[in-house]
Amino acid sequence: MEEILREIETLSKKNFIAFLDDNIVGNPKFAKELFRALIPYKIKWVAQASVTIARDDELLKLAATSGCVALLIGFETLSPASLAAVGKKINVVDDYERVIKRIHSHGIAIHGFFIFGFDEEDEGVFRRTVHFAQKMRLETAQFDYLTPYPGTALGESLDKAGRIVTKDWARYGYEPIFEPRSITRETLQRGHDWAWCEFYSLPSILGRLRVARRNLVVLWATNLYYRALWRRKLRADKDSNMFESRFVSE
Repeated sequence: MEEILREIETLSKKNFIAFLDDNIVGNPKFAKELFRALIPYKIKWVAQASVTIARDDELLKLAATSGCVALLIGFETLSPASLAAVGKKINVVDDYERVIKRIHSHGIAIHGFFIFGFDEEDEGVFRRTVHFAQKMRLETAQFDYLTPYPGTALGESLDKAGRIVTKDWARYGYEPIFEPRSITRETLQRGHDWAWCEFYSLPSILGRLRVARRNLVVLWATNLYYRALWRRKLRADKDSNMFESRFVSE
């Protein structure tokens, strides 16, 4: 605790801090002590957290009081079967809506992480996931590929099955590098790109941010940045228009 506060004291600008912990509430007791200690600094901060933060009223209230303006949360998937397959037991899909509403009720924005490519999911996963994120008015979101990194159980399993198509580590995380079971690699890549572009379309941004009360300028700037980024990417894709029409019309 003392080390964290000393480091904050060394910062020339203390108005905004990003904690790089994978899960800032992994130890609830320590997190509460930290949040209490942060209150006098009157800073704004963001961090990654698990959905468990919404299950502890005191923890969530202290986070907001201490200056938390946004949490990065790994929802991963809307499929209970997919969560079970990767052993993420703390996530309960039926609780997602309650979790999001509780966090939002404290004025804290949410950046949701979602993953595409699980064996248990079909082509409809892209529309279901984006529509859920829009319905829940997530301020920002990120859509990633399921990536079987070397040394992981997933990586070993897919490698043994002969489903990994490249060992070029520079491509890991940026494109599908294994053969999905229920859809093609091409569909996975195009669905992933469509999700980004649909979520950051102007109607989507307007619909999600119209009820935002805090940090609206920053949220708009972030959303417009992602919008510009993925519009440029799609313009570079010769098949983007055909792909987008296919998904939007379904």
